[in-house]
Amino acid sequence: MPAHTPHPQYRVPLTTVSTRIDNAAHTAHRNPADITLLLATKTQPTPTITDAIHTYRHLVTTQQITNRPLAIGENRVQELSNKAADLSSLRLSAHLIGPLQSNKINHTLTALAHHADAWVDSVSTPQLATKLNDRWSHTHPLNVLIQINVSGAPTQHGCPPSDALTLANHIHTLPHLQLRGFMAIGPRTTDQTLLRDSYHSVAAIRDAALAEGHKHATHLSMGMSNDLDIAVECGATIVRVGTAVFGARPSLA
Repeated sequence: MPAHTPHPQYRVPLTTVSTRIDNAAHTAHRNPADITLLLATKTQPTPTITDAIHTYRHLVTTQQITNRPLAIGENRVQELSNKAADLSSLRLSAHLIGPLQSNKINHTLTALAHHADAWVDSVSTPQLATKLNDRWSHTHPLNVLIQINVSGAPTQHGCPPSDALTLANHIHTLPHLQLRGFMAIGPRTTDQTLLRDSYHSVAAIRDAALAEGHKHATHLSMGMSNDLDIAVECGATIVRVGTAVFGARPSLA
């Protein structure tokens, strides 16, 4: 199958996800086109990612789904690096959405440099932010999100909610970084009230940051395949979707 041919395997999943985002946005009296669909491509090979993106663009062009921003996101630095060159021609925003260790910063930034719009969505400490700033050598700033640990679980990555604005103020002093907003992973629960409360708390932090003058920190990356509907209702501007589009993840070799 030529790379530009839409892949029928992804028509229904992409249409279903788009409709879910639309419906949640309408419930919250929001414009569905304002919500970015970030394809979480963990363990997916580049041909699979490319097929899904071409299918998405075909569905948009033929007006079968809402025309909204599309992005790709990797959890692991090694996968980000391995796929960067092949995926750069797709001209999408590329995000690192998993935790970033200091010893992998150089590999991350080298990979992200392949993409015209590069993001690190998991900044959680002033030290990490400073190191990213010092090593990003391009003329345009590196887009970053502050990851907030809304559950408080020690196994969950992110900064405490009480530290988020202090970290935002620190990033504001770093000339090579641009704070674009906040990211959170919802608590592992089926309790919709708890999910809504968690996401509303992140939205409140974003609003406080905007009120303090962080005018570019408009984004809220919240919600995945299982809870994106609630996240959109609570203000998410980016939803991270993997299994709902690609199905169960293949194991890494």
